[in-house]
Amino acid sequence: MRTFVAVDVSGDVVSRAGRMIERMKKNDIEARWAPLDNLHITLKFLGDVPVQRSADICRVVERAAREVEPFTFTCHGAGGYPNFERPRVLWMGVTEGRAELIGLQNTVEVALADIGFRVENRSFTPHVTLGRMRRSREEVTGVGGVLESLSDFAGGETLVDELTVYSSELDRRHGATYQVLGRLPVGIS
Repeated sequence: MRTFVAVDVSGDVVSRAGRMIERMKKNDIEARWAPLDNLHITLKFLGDVPVQRSADICRVVERAAREVEPFTFTCHGAGGYPNFERPRVLWMGVTEGRAELIGLQNTVEVALADIGFRVENRSFTPHVTLGRMRRSREEVTGVGGVLESLSDFAGGETLVDELTVYSSELDRRHGATYQVLGRLPVGIS
């Protein structure tokens, strides 16, 4: 089962992300938009994992989550990977609380490496994925200007007081469906 560790975003962030997506759609950006109830920040994608490992993963992530105190982050602005002009992925960025998210991701990464998961080589950039472009990068034009126009978009705040371990199933017609494997408190409560 495809498994990942995430921070769920607040209802306020979800609502604002919906408004951001609507603005992109009005500017003729065609993408496979993420369902609003699936929005999150992925801390670690584990790939295909045997079901019997889920308890170990949750145990290790719970221990890592307890090492960090709860904190708040702020979503702000829009962007695209690998670049603004010809993105494959459209996202909402993180400003305040960014360093704390990076620290949390590193704590989770190190903990999971201890039970055999590969450490990611590229640096972690906290973001909420909003959608994936439908066209090839070569066919996309005009997206950079739209993303630039959303650079001051206030995306709302989220209190990080738990981590969620999810499994996901991909369906080409309906996108990903998520199942919660564990909700794990951040900090010692």
